[in-house]
Amino acid sequence: MIEINTFKTLVDEQEERLPLLTLDEFFEGNTVEDSIAPNE
Repeated sequence: MIEINTFKTLVDEQEERLPLLTLDEFFEGNTVEDSIAPNE
């Protein structure tokens, strides 16, 4: 999952809109199966 500091940096750089993330960027480093499975 994207780190909060990375997200905040993206928001600060693009104040007029929220940053878009790919699914890979969102789930990067998240290996906990239970955190993804309920959303399917």
